[in-house]
Amino acid sequence: MAMKKPFLPLTKRIFLIIPALLLLLLTLAACTGTPEPTPASTTSSPTTIAAVEEPTTEAPTPTEIPTPEPELVLVVCLGREPETLFLYGGNSAAMWSVLEAIYDGPFDTLDGQPQAVILQHVPSVDNGGVAFAPVAVEAGDMVVDADGAMTALQPGTQILPAGCTNRSCAIAWQPDEEIAMDVMQVTYELLPGLTWSDGAPLTASDSVFSFEMGALENLPVTATRYDRTAAYTAESDSVVQWTGIPGYFPRDVSSLFAIPQPAHVLGALNADGLLTSPLTAEQPLGWGAYIMEEWVRGDHITLVKNERYFRASENLPAYDRLVFRFPGSQPQTLLNALLVGECDVVDRTANLESIVRDVRLAEIDGQLSLHLSQGPDWTQLVFGIKPASYDDGYNVFSDDRPDVLSDPLVRKALAACIDREEIIRRFYANMVSVPESYLLPTRTEFLAGQDLTGFDPQQAQEWLQAAGWIDAGGDTRIASGVANVLNGTPLSIDLAMVIGADRERSEAIIELVTEGLQACGIGVNPLLEAPTELYAPGPDGRIFGRQFDLAQITWMAGNEPACSLYLSEQIPTRQNFWIGANVGGYENEAYDEACRLARSARLDAMDVYFEAHHSAQRIFLAEMPAVPLFFNLHAAATRLDLCGFTMNDSARSDLWNLESWHSGGNCED
Repeated sequence: MAMKKPFLPLTKRIFLIIPALLLLLLTLAACTGTPEPTPASTTSSPTTIAAVEEPTTEAPTPTEIPTPEPELVLVVCLGREPETLFLYGGNSAAMWSVLEAIYDGPFDTLDGQPQAVILQHVPSVDNGGVAFAPVAVEAGDMVVDADGAMTALQPGTQILPAGCTNRSCAIAWQPDEEIAMDVMQVTYELLPGLTWSDGAPLTASDSVFSFEMGALENLPVTATRYDRTAAYTAESDSVVQWTGIPGYFPRDVSSLFAIPQPAHVLGALNADGLLTSPLTAEQPLGWGAYIMEEWVRGDHITLVKNERYFRASENLPAYDRLVFRFPGSQPQTLLNALLVGECDVVDRTANLESIVRDVRLAEIDGQLSLHLSQGPDWTQLVFGIKPASYDDGYNVFSDDRPDVLSDPLVRKALAACIDREEIIRRFYANMVSVPESYLLPTRTEFLAGQDLTGFDPQQAQEWLQAAGWIDAGGDTRIASGVANVLNGTPLSIDLAMVIGADRERSEAIIELVTEGLQACGIGVNPLLEAPTELYAPGPDGRIFGRQFDLAQITWMAGNEPACSLYLSEQIPTRQNFWIGANVGGYENEAYDEACRLARSARLDAMDVYFEAHHSAQRIFLAEMPAVPLFFNLHAAATRLDLCGFTMNDSARSDLWNLESWHSGGNCED
């Protein structure tokens, strides 16, 4: 049974009614408005009644709610998805594209030269960051000898004694002599106020922690850094010092600095844990422009702006969110994704250079911006000057291949028969330059003003005639008075080339080279082989077993000039287990000395360093152990209004300066 509400006393009901009546009267008065006055009755002319304004109530001004700025999102499409983001767990180009957003620096490398990012400066002799100090050495100590090889010190070891800045003053060490050697010390100073994205201070100890982490067993890290390091220490919260073993004087000081890792987050993990932990492989903590938010395997990686970024006061980065997408591995698929607006950037991992003509047409049509870079990897035709069969002696009457390529004049003639400009025009639409050396013109060591033999069939035939290879009326020249070659021997060679991902291009290049050589009276037997066959280890492999006459090879050059490719000690032989880069068997004492001198010069002997590299290039151009065909092209593409994107052949990734990218407005501002 429902309970009734309690009945109120009368007095309370009256007090409730009275206020209600008052409220009703006030409401009625407000509804009728102010009554107009009644005019008095009179016979005079009517009196004009002044209008009485109606009282108005202004509507309240609504509070303005600020419209939020739209979130700025940048989408970068990669040609492949990284397997890991762990610094010591992989080294793919896709991995570094993502890590550039998380780690800014510590150095950027441009045109072969390091640029400081989170350090006060690049350590050098001039700023005191690089110094040399003598230390006593004794038999059995691990040192680097005058040729740059790490070895246990023993009597007769060629070393640079203390104060010696290059191999010109090298001596043979003897235990009965008190001879010191120099060690190199490099001091790195961090910028003040650096923090990890979680707010913890980034200190020198984090770099030391990273160095020690890389030395753990089971991590896929090269041992060179550790074998040649005597000490890596934190001198203060902001200062790191590296000390090498005696005789080790590297020029790239940026490579000696260990990229900091957050000790406060990863300190408890062992090597196996580091390889598999999400804290390293999927959610690495950094100090860069962005922070990891999510990784949806097979689809995308999303990062958000790091509010603690050390350049945030410069309003960097411009984008609130950075997304890496993986549309597929086919270049055309990635190009289409850019054209329909699914991507803002397609970087070099997409291999757009394989369809560079299509990308260029889209640029001409105003649909995108094409960005190009050449090198540092380069393609060359290497002469098989000394096949492995010569290693036990050459006999003109044996089964050895005739010695047709030992004469530099013949090699220059063959180079002049090859139209390298046509190769570049046909396959790269003149987007790369014809090489003048084994060095890019942007390198400080490049020797300018020297002409590499150009396409000149007439000159080539004159050189061949002068070298004893005469035109006897047939299709192929024959030997007449050529040293170590029987008269009447035809000038005929095998031309080996790898079948690349673009087989059509490989076949077309070998056809162009063949046509040029045949026009000069040289017989050519083209050989197209799979990489596994052409680059198989010696003695069976064609390249490393030194069983070729002329071969197209692509080398990945580092920041060090590539003179070592033609050093005599780099010839692969049975004695060195067929390991070496000088696969053509080129030998020249003057070249060896120039290259070795350049490689031995310390940072306080840069005049010797540059002159020696120039000498090596002069000899290379005169001797022609190989014909540089082209520096390999790399391409990227961006939407039209993206500003700041700049490719560089030495950069770790196309995203090396992504914190400076912005869109809209004038890119020149």
